[in-house]
Amino acid sequence: MIQNFASTTRRQTQQAIEIPALDRRFLCCEVGGPGSWIRSLQNLWVLFRKLRLVDEYLKELPLGNIAFNAPKAMKVDEQIGIHVLVSGSSSMGDIRAELERRIKEKEFEAYAIKLSPLMEAHLTGENFTIQAVTPEKQAVASSATTQWQWDVTPRRGGLQVLHLAMNVIVYVRNSPEPRTVQTFDRTIEIKVSTMRRVKDWARDNWFWVLPLIGAVIAIVKWILKKSIDKQSDKPKGPIGFQQLDKNIAS
Repeated sequence: MIQNFASTTRRQTQQAIEIPALDRRFLCCEVGGPGSWIRSLQNLWVLFRKLRLVDEYLKELPLGNIAFNAPKAMKVDEQIGIHVLVSGSSSMGDIRAELERRIKEKEFEAYAIKLSPLMEAHLTGENFTIQAVTPEKQAVASSATTQWQWDVTPRRGGLQVLHLAMNVIVYVRNSPEPRTVQTFDRTIEIKVSTMRRVKDWARDNWFWVLPLIGAVIAIVKWILKKSIDKQSDKPKGPIGFQQLDKNIAS
């Protein structure tokens, strides 16, 4: 596998797929006699031939192995590292074992995947904050393992989906263009603490929670004022002297 990957890598890095631009006369479909139609057919045939080079390029890509951790559950606002390993020489069992040694987790998945000398990996997901730790576009070696890593933080509870896209780089007219060879979609249960549930509920219902809080504060102030007024109305001193003062006054 190493020799096959290395030879294919050298051939791919030395050769770029050149897709020529179409003749404008073909695009405008000008009718200027038999010569214009012949040129149009020639352009079409050249384009078809060049596009087939892309198909042949993809068919020649060697197979390697990919492994990544796929957590079944996470917590809101709790950061977890997502790691991807790609190798053109390690077996599926070996690459799983290497990933386990690196991150000390048990929830792994491993698959066969096509490799190219230059690849990129994209991790996306709604309601996640995703920060790339390693470059998303990397050169892939024939013997060493290539690693991608992201710090992922869920922002909402419930069932959320992460999408991992693995792309090979195809050179079209000397311009590197990504071509997706495999995608992995995983649904993760995002758990929410009681305190976070209260905060989310208050955030989503602030338009009537704030008036309610204002009403509660007003009621508490009214109760305190009534209590203070009652305290100020109570007679001061011993009851016998107060009654004696009333009798003298009368």
